[in-house]
Amino acid sequence: MSSTAIARDKPTESELPFVTATVSYCADIPRAQAYVVTPEKNYRPLIATTVKIRDARPIREQLDLDQQGFMLIDHKSSVTHLRTPEEIDATRLLA
Repeated sequence: MSSTAIARDKPTESELPFVTATVSYCADIPRAQAYVVTPEKNYRPLIATTVKIRDARPIREQLDLDQQGFMLIDHKSSVTHLRTPEEIDATRLLA
């Protein structure tokens, strides 16, 4: 018998840090209709589901838009905190 050692320098999905949260998803309704003119007729029951939300930042280099359907990019904000209405209004002037 032979064995092969695999060196890993990146964490696997199961090793990534995560938080647990409840997310509501639309229930699967066969033949559901969408009313555009009268949206109040739309009925989409929600199902609360407990999910793990993983922090993928440690493996960002491995993520590809074509493979995983998303990618992580950095963003620098021009503000640090928005605690007052004045701070919020000041950011609107920058846009």
